[in-house]
Amino acid sequence: GNYDPAEPDTFYRYIADDQGGRAKAAGKIEAFPVQGRPWFSGAMAKGAPGLTEPFQIGADAALAVSCYHPFFGAQNEFQGAVAVNIPLGHLQEFLRSLDVCDGCTTVIVDA
Repeated sequence: GNYDPAEPDTFYRYIADDQGGRAKAAGKIEAFPVQGRPWFSGAMAKGAPGLTEPFQIGADAALAVSCYHPFFGAQNEFQGAVAVNIPLGHLQEFLRSLDVCDGCTTVIVDA
């Protein structure tokens, strides 16, 4: 999706095509000021890619994190950020699928 500075409280959603481009509009979310979202403020504050703390999405009890990446203009000024929500249930399934030796531990590091 994207955010239009002319409409700061609206977030537009799109369905992606096979190449990751916009295939068609999927609606908009009103009262969704992205500037207050942890992924946006994190990207702006760090100026580098990162992860948010785990959070609950809507009424679902499942937890997720947002992986974000800021982008900059020609003068290296912050222009915005892109983010994707990663459900932690999928990560748990992936970690369980790893073939690790007895007594070994898998560690995830946000470096």
